[in-house]
Amino acid sequence: DYFVQQLLNRTREFVIERDGLVCHLCNRAVERRDIHLDHVVPFCKGGPTSSSNLRVSHSQCNMRKGGR
Repeated sequence: DYFVQQLLNRTREFVIERDGLVCHLCNRAVERRDIHLDHVVPFCKGGPTSSSNLRVSHSQCNMRKGGR
């Protein structure tokens, strides 16, 4: 749905702007092309996809963390 996609895009940009290009898991700089948004409370454990539960991370750091 177009509205949902627009909302997700705005949420993503808000989180990137808020966190800067710094991975919250390793505290190192992240290139824009390598950004993943990490769910602090994992989605698989009921964490929402909202700006309050999302943080910028490297793709590798996020994949290593998994559902923890």
